[in-house]
Amino acid sequence: MVQVFLALGSNVDDRLRNLREATAAIGRAFDCLRSSRIYETDAMYREDQPAFLNAVVEITTSEGPLELLQTAKRIEAEIGPRSGERYGPRRIDIDIVAYGSLRLRSRVRGETTLEIPHSRLTERRFVLEPFADLAPEFVLPGLGRVRDLLGATKDSRFRVQPLSDALLPL
Repeated sequence: MVQVFLALGSNVDDRLRNLREATAAIGRAFDCLRSSRIYETDAMYREDQPAFLNAVVEITTSEGPLELLQTAKRIEAEIGPRSGERYGPRRIDIDIVAYGSLRLRSRVRGETTLEIPHSRLTERRFVLEPFADLAPEFVLPGLGRVRDLLGATKDSRFRVQPLSDALLPL
């Protein structure tokens, strides 16, 4: 079994319900260990959309990373469609933030389909804050400790504020 951290985000409809539905679906597919607090965050790349709710969930799985990606995409599709726009509004977004000590870049027809750790993780306080709730000492291969990465994030223009307790017990 591999320790995995998944980042969840929602900014459409009932955002909290969307996070809870995603967590429940993840719990049916994997061993869900715990979750971070829920954070309300400003949209980062496209600021002309509603604020997000974000959280990180820790799971264990025997699925490989590409199989895990397919499961995450299936859960996203079950909860609701995306707008189709890059960085656009979405009912739920599930990203694989860390997969044990694996470092991976998967390409299909020249396009990156999966990158672990996530390629933009170091600039995303909306992921690093909840990740640090769960595993501040976790070392992301090639990047460093979560706590150190969070301390090094420079862009504080975007609000990242704890909103409530964890989706699952800490």
